[in-house]
Amino acid sequence: MWKTVKIFMLTIIMTLVTGCQLLIDNRSRESGAVVVVPSDEWEAMRQASIASGQADTLSEPGDTETQMPEVIIEPMPGSEAITFSNYTSSALGGCIATGILEVQHHGAVNDAITLLKNEAFRLNGNALIMIKMNSTLRDHAGTINVQARLLTCPLRIAKGN
Repeated sequence: MWKTVKIFMLTIIMTLVTGCQLLIDNRSRESGAVVVVPSDEWEAMRQASIASGQADTLSEPGDTETQMPEVIIEPMPGSEAITFSNYTSSALGGCIATGILEVQHHGAVNDAITLLKNEAFRLNGNALIMIKMNSTLRDHAGTINVQARLLTCPLRIAKGN
């Protein structure tokens, strides 16, 4: 018993001294992957969420009649090079899975794919493996949920003489 207590205490002391962080994920299994972002990006996203929540509460009831201008989603320069692959081809090509991207988009499927490729390009990925894609209809608007595994593949080496 003392050995177990000593190991437990050593683990706690090492965690406190080295500054490691422990992530406890209380979510259900269907909720998807955990995304780790730098604290300044998280703070910017939190402030934007708070600002949008305040804008919704301050809006007039008659504002629902006016249409919001449609946002045009354009691909980032270079994101068109991101390709879709499968597990076998990516493993044979020497690709490394670096994480899972999730996109939830209210609009067209092509726009959701464009957002997915833009994010993959921003994270220096080369290819994507589609994991799950579904669409739900809520409040007369379609919501598209896309999950894809992000891959980083080596550059192709020319073969032959």
